[in-house]
Amino acid sequence: GNNAAEKPKAKADANNADKMQRIGIDRDYTGIQLAIGTTFIPVDKFSSYTFTFSIINNPFVKHNLELGKNTAAIRVKDGSPEFNEHGMVFNPDGSPHYPFLDDEANLFSMDYSVAGQVPINLKRFFVVPQVAPGMGFIFGKSKEYHEIVGGFFFKLSSGAQLGYNISNTLNVFLYGGHQLDVFLIPDPEDEIDKKKSINGFNSRLGVMFVF
Repeated sequence: GNNAAEKPKAKADANNADKMQRIGIDRDYTGIQLAIGTTFIPVDKFSSYTFTFSIINNPFVKHNLELGKNTAAIRVKDGSPEFNEHGMVFNPDGSPHYPFLDDEANLFSMDYSVAGQVPINLKRFFVVPQVAPGMGFIFGKSKEYHEIVGGFFFKLSSGAQLGYNISNTLNVFLYGGHQLDVFLIPDPEDEIDKKKSINGFNSRLGVMFVF
């Protein structure tokens, strides 16, 4: 009886040991990821600090739930703050002038996305290129005017993870990539919400617990 029980365990141990030496697409890439990071949009002076929880139950699909703490430049129009849409104007001394940077907002966000990915094992290291569409909402108050600001948004991120297998059940990774956000901003003067698109850069540092 003991010999029969030990054979599957020995086979699993052999498979795990072999995994650390493989090169190619990793079809055993499943688990849970926890990551912290930042998104920065230089043109709109928008930054976000994020925590991401991800589940990978299929090597080629990842489900992400992300929480963010954000700061954004906003402009005030007839008492209604909106995300910054500054035009480039120059002061008499030649320096840039941003006419709509009237205030800032402390914002919180939550979004859900689904990533298509290809995990590539390189022995101890791995690379995972991925593309992830998603949607969420953002909300908060402006610092000076104390008005509610925010709305729903869609996002499309693309990039790659570079990671290191510490063991058969644990790895660490660094993610970098591009993110496009399209915000639907309520406009009190129009019946249709305004759309605001911004491009930014993502970086994440995380750990993965392998199933």
